[in-house]
Amino acid sequence: MYTLSNQLPSLEEQGVVRLGAPIPPDSAEKDAHASKVFELKKLSKSLLLNFLELAGILAINPRDAADKLADLQTIFYNMHQHINEWRPHQTREALIAMLQGQLERTRNETRALHEVTDSVRKTLVGLADVEDPLSGSGSGNSTAAADSKTAPQKPEQPRAESKRSRQDDVWAALDETFG
Repeated sequence: MYTLSNQLPSLEEQGVVRLGAPIPPDSAEKDAHASKVFELKKLSKSLLLNFLELAGILAINPRDAADKLADLQTIFYNMHQHINEWRPHQTREALIAMLQGQLERTRNETRALHEVTDSVRKTLVGLADVEDPLSGSGSGNSTAAADSKTAPQKPEQPRAESKRSRQDDVWAALDETFG
């Protein structure tokens, strides 16, 4: 069984000299962010300067380069420490972005489901307004019912054929809606 500590060991615990002032963990997040950015910029400028100094030392007397290499190593350790101290914030921001993406996808899916539901309701209301040709009943408009009473009566179709054609009409309407 392994236990992982959430505590990042300090540079002093690792035997490395800390360059610059440590940033207190209880400081406001915006201030901590600005401080870390400022410290990383200082360290990167120091790194470039020390690299140029190392190049000069190597050109003149390569045997004296060990001290400058140690300085570069210390700068790299300090930069690495600052980046690792910022990882919890990075993780938090990545989690927030991921949750916002999931929320947006869920909202889009819900919106699409509501649109389909409204479309089905409209189709069903439209089908309910159609008069049933077999029974002569339905909630169709009254003019259609009046026209059918005054119009000459057609011979009734067999019940199975009429039912089948109505089912075909319903399926065609549903295919049109969802297809």
